[in-house]
Amino acid sequence: MAQILSLSDLTKLNIIHQLLKIGSLNYSAAQEDYLANQIRCGSDYPGLIQSLLDMCVSDYASAVKDAVLNLFVIKELKVLNLKNCEHVTIGTVATILQRCVTISVLKLHNIPHLFAELLPAQPDSGQTSSENRSVGPSIPPGKLHSTFGPCNTTLTNLSYLDLSGCTTFTDGILQHFLMRCHNLQHLNIKRCLSLTENAFNFSSHRDTTTAAGNQHTLRCHLHTVILTGNKQMTSITLSDIMHLFHSSLQSLDLSATGVGCKGMLILCGFNVSTTNKLLERLHVTDPDDDFIRRDPEIESIFETGQCLCAPLGQSSPPDPPCQHRTSSPADLHMLNIQNSNLHCISCSHACLSVVFNNHPSLRNVEVSNMSGDETLDVMLRNCAQLRKLTLLESTRLTDEAFSTLPDMCPVLEELDLRGVSFMGDDGLVRICEGYANKRLKKLMLAECQITDRGLQDIATHLSDQIQMLDLSWCDDVTDVGLVRIAESCKQLRG
Repeated sequence: MAQILSLSDLTKLNIIHQLLKIGSLNYSAAQEDYLANQIRCGSDYPGLIQSLLDMCVSDYASAVKDAVLNLFVIKELKVLNLKNCEHVTIGTVATILQRCVTISVLKLHNIPHLFAELLPAQPDSGQTSSENRSVGPSIPPGKLHSTFGPCNTTLTNLSYLDLSGCTTFTDGILQHFLMRCHNLQHLNIKRCLSLTENAFNFSSHRDTTTAAGNQHTLRCHLHTVILTGNKQMTSITLSDIMHLFHSSLQSLDLSATGVGCKGMLILCGFNVSTTNKLLERLHVTDPDDDFIRRDPEIESIFETGQCLCAPLGQSSPPDPPCQHRTSSPADLHMLNIQNSNLHCISCSHACLSVVFNNHPSLRNVEVSNMSGDETLDVMLRNCAQLRKLTLLESTRLTDEAFSTLPDMCPVLEELDLRGVSFMGDDGLVRICEGYANKRLKKLMLAECQITDRGLQDIATHLSDQIQMLDLSWCDDVTDVGLVRIAESCKQLRG
């Protein structure tokens, strides 16, 4: 084994050198055959081949082209990470997926034009019809099948798909992947700007329904969906996702999307009729309005998160769902709604209260501009298992809001209060005292009103556990406080 490892080390630099020649198209057939033989000789050690491919992509992404990539096609390949490999074509990627059935992780991050060759030519006028704006460009099924193979040929092992930054990735291609990847669990479509709000609505697309049958052919059960940066995705998108994956969904990233208050109610499983009534109720200013007196169900949902259909004392909605719901809420562990479309303070508070009442299993919550102390209180009372809490730029929160945090969320490990400008020493001391000798290890306090007194509290109560501390733009902190932190907090890493 020592000899084999030594040989691989000696040939590694030579292989990389040859790859760079191929990537620049400055190579001969003899050189390519030599390199292919080198890799074939290592095919009995797939870990070595995987390592070489990963190193090429990490260090020489711009040199990785189809000719290079094809050399690494071995049947044992498990991870295909092509981040920033902008010269690779979709045809080669599709061929590798068909030949390497063991691939479980596919990362096509930041290859904007990867799928461009599949798209129809744009009209000369540059105008797009209203139909195309709502469902995206239609790709002939034959073109999808000739590239990826028919939908009835599955990518059995693919469980992780990262397409973030692929701006030519469309609704039809997404649905083709979903129907072929029966074991897909993680989907990242961050900043895939060619997708539309109907990306998960299979009945809206000729590309898939005519060739692959009805939506019952969809067999994957997504656990994680990341929609970050897709402002075009709205509550309609979320409704489709909930319809397809509510029973398996555990992690949902809606940051910087067009999902608003309506989406928060849909997330809880409420149907269109009930959601509309809830939103109508939020715009009633007279507490004695007849609408409110006629529908106590609506008041119950806002007060407890549950409708009156649930038996007394039952903390979760009935199964099967009642007349107010299309499904039970997903068992979410992570929810990110930073910079989403939650602008109305009163609506945001009411809808987020319903969300937190319906998702007690949340472990990670990321919110920006939280509407106030009352909303945070609802979260803390319902989400006792929080490990990570982010409240970015929540300037309406006060010191007092955090007084019960250690008691309500005793297993918290990360607290991000960046931009919570009213957080001062009085609030910080409650956090430090409450989490002393517990799990809190990351504390982000950038732009908070912290002074050396607050740093003294950190040094006194959290010195043996704090690993990360962000004090950026804390203008009232001096060298005295920083020296105290440096001397006391020996676990600090950054």
